[in-house]
Amino acid sequence: MSTKTTAHLSSEHRQATHFLAAFRRYLQHLEEAHIPDSREPTGLIDFLGESIFQRHEEKEEGVLLPELARMGLSWSDGALAEIRQEHRQGRYLLRSLKHAMRQGEKWSSEDRAHFLSIAHEWVDFSRDHMLREEQVLFPFIDGRMDKDVDELLCKQFEKIDQEYEEMSDFLRLQKASDAFVDKYGASDKAC
Repeated sequence: MSTKTTAHLSSEHRQATHFLAAFRRYLQHLEEAHIPDSREPTGLIDFLGESIFQRHEEKEEGVLLPELARMGLSWSDGALAEIRQEHRQGRYLLRSLKHAMRQGEKWSSEDRAHFLSIAHEWVDFSRDHMLREEQVLFPFIDGRMDKDVDELLCKQFEKIDQEYEEMSDFLRLQKASDAFVDKYGASDKAC
């Protein structure tokens, strides 16, 4: 039986997967159309990075992982250390992607290839990371988390959600990402 904690995080994974699928479809379009450069996904990337992944990682690293350490998982090695390392790797790839996306006025063929390479790596990495969390962490949580702790974590998650949704850029970024998804109309299976 799923806890509220894993249901909440799984919902965020589905949302991220939906946006990543649209980005993957955009990349296919970019490769097929041989467009020289494009800043079109900027809103989506900013929303994913600042409003989806950053918020999700704040919940995991600031709320969930410390609780799992209290439940007996090692902080410095094993699953918790790996998850934290993967979060750092994901942030690095996202920074690299943003840098590649914003390079120069007109992309060379090498710039375009560099952007596409990083973009594909980031999408694949993000997808694999979420799957690993669902296969490694979520069963542990569902099998061992106390109901009262589960309720407390979800309240903390909701507080973090509220803080992000009250940020001035949240609605603008969400609108830009929704427009991007509408345009590329990706199904979740495309990721």
